[in-house]
Amino acid sequence: MGSGIAQVAATHGYEVVMRDIDRQRVDAGLDSIERSLARLVERDTLDGTDADAARERITGTTDCPGFAQADTVIEAVVEEMAVKQEVSGDLDRVHHRPRRDDRNHDVCRRVWWPVRDCAVRTHTAV
Repeated sequence: MGSGIAQVAATHGYEVVMRDIDRQRVDAGLDSIERSLARLVERDTLDGTDADAARERITGTTDCPGFAQADTVIEAVVEEMAVKQEVSGDLDRVHHRPRRDDRNHDVCRRVWWPVRDCAVRTHTAV
């Protein structure tokens, strides 16, 4: 599910940092995105140039510090409270101060939607 959310955000022009618990899972998510983008190009649903641009916008990591400057963070972990609390704690340590734009509006959001809603709302969240 997380790789799909990352792909939707990237194809809509957002820079994406996708985190997972180990490098193997990060790579599996990136491979899933690659296959999906290739299918979209093959079906003429997405232009090859747009697919390449989406790929360039996605970075995979196992670390949390990359989220310190994020405008939006979407949690899409398994539906287990202990795991959600751990991820929330990790994010609290690095992503705790909202940034302000030139009109003093909060431009930093942490998004905690149920996973089933994330794909629909990703492109309008920012």
